[in-house]
Amino acid sequence: MKNTSRSGSFNIGYASIKSEMMIMSKTGLRISINASMIKNGLTVEVGMGKSEEGTTSKAVVQSDLTNLPEKSRKQSYVSDRKDCWNLVAMELEFDMTDLGALNHFLGISVTRDTTGMFLSQKRYAIELLERAHILNCNPPWTLVDTESKLGPEGTPISDPTLYQSLAVGLQYLTFTRPDLSFSVQQICLYMHDPREPHLAALKRILCYIRGTLEFVLQLYASSESSLVAYSDADWAGCPTTHRSTSGYCIFLGHNNLSWSFKRQPTLSRSSAESEYRSVANVVAETTWLRNLLRELHTPLLTATLVYCDNVSAVYLSANPVQHQRTKHIEIDIHFVRDMVAIGHVRVLRVPSCYQYADIFTKGLPSALFE
Repeated sequence: MKNTSRSGSFNIGYASIKSEMMIMSKTGLRISINASMIKNGLTVEVGMGKSEEGTTSKAVVQSDLTNLPEKSRKQSYVSDRKDCWNLVAMELEFDMTDLGALNHFLGISVTRDTTGMFLSQKRYAIELLERAHILNCNPPWTLVDTESKLGPEGTPISDPTLYQSLAVGLQYLTFTRPDLSFSVQQICLYMHDPREPHLAALKRILCYIRGTLEFVLQLYASSESSLVAYSDADWAGCPTTHRSTSGYCIFLGHNNLSWSFKRQPTLSRSSAESEYRSVANVVAETTWLRNLLRELHTPLLTATLVYCDNVSAVYLSANPVQHQRTKHIEIDIHFVRDMVAIGHVRVLRVPSCYQYADIFTKGLPSALFE
């Protein structure tokens, strides 16, 4: 099929302006889009022209700006025009179907109000409780027993398959429930050989979920674009290997954008070393996020703030002197320092009572957990 013409027109709010925009498609076709902005609204219509078979196609995007105040129309003019151009360019490149507003996706339900959107897995959580036959239970205040830590000891359970199935299901639930992250990570460490204490810990998590079914992950509608991260580590927290556990969470504005909980692959000889390895992990993640935002044409203009509650780790990020005691973590030190030197990252100290990443590295008492 040979297309004989490519044309388009834009009507975009606020001012009457004539302009031309050229879009180069992957097939090498050059598409000329004529943009005419009028004051009463925004309409995008791109005609694909007639082919040899006489067929036509078009992409239409509409948005109403007439109900906005004059000042709001001015502010939204640039962003609306960019969004429409991007959408039209994608529709010309790919076969797309507009399914409307997002309501449900892979077990995650989405609701909206004036403040933003809410992500919930309530239905999925109820299915897990039904599978475990504990829909009627007394929920505890916290997820884990802070008096003891899980180890390999105990009597083997009779049905390890059910344990493994529930543990995997809880992993998926952490997509919208970051408060479950540490406790779920602990029970997943023993999926290959679950024992009675591990099963008791899993049941405690399920009972806690029964009492918190209404918990959701809120994403705020905000124009704030600052990137803030919290990093923490539990030094030698594993009772058998004495390896440390790293955890972090990253906020874009008021939104919890990314979080992680992971046992460190090597032993740390000091708490400062384990904390600094955790800082290096979160700096690597924020570097990737900064690059992603730049590719999405929303680059960050300020440095990422990384908060850590270990004074030694904060000093190591800024001190250019290489000490004998830190040479074994030289790569992490140079990586973080490079990011600090070019102004992409600032590592600051935060009091432990305001350290949000604590919830990813250890079991907390009810006062701190809540």
